Amino acid sequence: MKRKNGIAVLQTRIEKELREIKKVVECVEKNLAGVSHRVPDDFTVGGFAGYLNSFYNGLENIFRLIAEYVDEYEPRSEGWHKDLLHDFRPLIK
Repeated sequence: MKRKNGIAVLQTRIEKELREIKKVVECVEKNLAGVSHRVPDDFTVGGFAGYLNSFYNGLENIFRLIAEYVDEYEPRSEGWHKDLLHDFRPLIK
């Protein structure tokens, strides 16, 4: 990505991911009130698990985009998710 269109493309792609993450957070906030006073059923728990997965995937996509731009990183191994998060660990603390 670094060689094509520079940082503007990176910024646009990160902004898109952040908009999607924001939608997920808004959905959780909207639906969380409905379960705050009772034990949620399995269907509801599964729904929130899906939101959590989408949130995590959005963050992972942002990290991958940054790694591609800064380090010209290309995920190739089966464990690329783990490798990517390991590389970002010092920044997250």
